[in-house]
Amino acid sequence: MSPDQKIIDVLRELKKVEWTAERGTWLWVGALFSGPPARVETVRFDADDEPKGVDKAAAIDWSKELEWFPRAAVPAWWQAKLTEAS
Repeated sequence: MSPDQKIIDVLRELKKVEWTAERGTWLWVGALFSGPPARVETVRFDADDEPKGVDKAAAIDWSKELEWFPRAAVPAWWQAKLTEAS
């Protein structure tokens, strides 16, 4: 398994663990690394804002995301995405 795949697997598991019925889970994560030696400076998880720079070819299926990680309140931008897709 490549180092990149290991990171993806860890983030997928973290997303599942951090899910709650009230707020769902985070939609994107950003991290700032520095070094050498390599270290993480900051990490930001965001559960409400629309991810920026998502390529249409890699666009998230927002209905699947909501099915897998339901939440009490869906942000307006997300509701618009669901309406566009239907």
